[in-house]
Amino acid sequence: MNIMPNVNFKKGEVIFREGDQADGIYYICSGRVKVTRTVGEQPMTLAELEEGDIFGELAIIDRRPRAATIVALEDTWVYKFSGQVFEKKLEEMDQLMRTMIVTLVLTIRNMNIKQEKLLEKWGYPRPDDEQLAGRPSIQSNI
Repeated sequence: MNIMPNVNFKKGEVIFREGDQADGIYYICSGRVKVTRTVGEQPMTLAELEEGDIFGELAIIDRRPRAATIVALEDTWVYKFSGQVFEKKLEEMDQLMRTMIVTLVLTIRNMNIKQEKLLEKWGYPRPDDEQLAGRPSIQSNI
């Protein structure tokens, strides 16, 4: 069984879109990708990932739709773990470690939701000090 098939993406190719159902976890062997998320109606770049980075893990672990869109910034080669293979590996782990991993993922997902709400409220890109004049502080609204 090929647990980590090679997958190649051309520059500009969408690997997956925000809202898609999860189909695997990706390990970048070479190349670079951009991670974006829609906030309000604007795309926001969250990160650029490169060789050695992993993406797509949140949706596999918490079984929710993809939280971001991933686009190849250059020709990119990845190994792709299927959700089934990853879940099998999780099941083989010690119960405490598995619970810790799932808890961390849920914490990250919840932080992403809170960040999105703040960005919708304060705008993207983050307002500068002049735009904040006369507004209550963020701390008083959380």
